[in-house]
Amino acid sequence: MVFVSFRLVSSISVFPVGSRPRALKVGCMQRSHEHLWDPTRRIISVADSRLNQLLLRRPERCATLSEYAQHVGIDLAEVLELFAPYLDDGTLALESFGDEVFLHTAPLGRPAPREHADVPANLWERLRSASSLELSFAVWRLIRSMERSGWAVETNAAKLLFGLAPLVRAPFFGVQVGAQVVPVLPFPSPVELAGPTSLLAEYSRAGASAVSVVCDAGALDEVCTHVRRWSLSHRYPPTMSVLVLEAPRYNPVLLAAADGSIEPVSVSRETALLNV
Repeated sequence: MVFVSFRLVSSISVFPVGSRPRALKVGCMQRSHEHLWDPTRRIISVADSRLNQLLLRRPERCATLSEYAQHVGIDLAEVLELFAPYLDDGTLALESFGDEVFLHTAPLGRPAPREHADVPANLWERLRSASSLELSFAVWRLIRSMERSGWAVETNAAKLLFGLAPLVRAPFFGVQVGAQVVPVLPFPSPVELAGPTSLLAEYSRAGASAVSVVCDAGALDEVCTHVRRWSLSHRYPPTMSVLVLEAPRYNPVLLAAADGSIEPVSVSRETALLNV
């Protein structure tokens, strides 16, 4: 884990603890409904209203400094300058991996120290709270790749796990399919995918109506075979459907118990002659 703190000299106004700038309205429409706000703590406020909107209303939209700069339409150096007071006091921190610099909204964990400003969890914090730096980076790249292919991604744990029994291997994110959020299982091995203790078995027992499996390019047939094998291993057909998404386009292939390619068919000499 690499936390980098920057101290930048600028003309940013730093508001006293407990006060709020007049330009920032803190009505319920201005803040994330997913974050449990602490009324006794000051709310994070940077000297740019557009950046405040991202931090308070849509925190899950961004993970890297370049993404914040792109969404707001300002230079990367200016984004760093705006975050400087909170990077300096430890409310925020930077983590670097590869060529990217990520913004962590709770470097000391949650609940954050009382002296730190209240800030909702951004996408990077959501990923890092459940995985290592390397794995979080890989999941972030997958999320962005799927979004470029047209998928709407959901990372809110409450929506991902709604209606499910406790999971040992909870999903990092899901995709929106109609009105439903379908958990994503990224690149599982054949052993992880099928079998009595597999991911499919765990999610089926938890009550998931559908899951999506992401596989490498060229692995679609193999993954579909393992899914069908898992489905046929049950005395009664499972009710859970499986979406197989093959990288890099992630076009969905739906496999369900009612699928004719899964349903076992008894073939005799008589039925074979009828089909000639």
